Amino acid sequence: MAAKAKRKKNTAYSTHEYNVTKITPTGDQTETKTVLGSRDAFHKQLEIEAQGFFALVHNNTLDAEEYRSPGYEG
Repeated sequence: MAAKAKRKKNTAYSTHEYNVTKITPTGDQTETKTVLGSRDAFHKQLEIEAQGFFALVHNNTLDAEEYRSPGYEG
């Protein structure tokens, strides 16, 4: 029986650093968390939105905005 080939894990975004900013409905930035990896950034974003705030996710490694909550115009 042939050996099953192992798949290489895509780690491109798992090493990127992200800032996830919590923004009040009035537009005030209340706190910023720095996380490592897009998966952690996504879960932090969901946590912030579940609390009723807007979330802004910025990729520090690429220096680009990755996500902005719908309805936040800031």
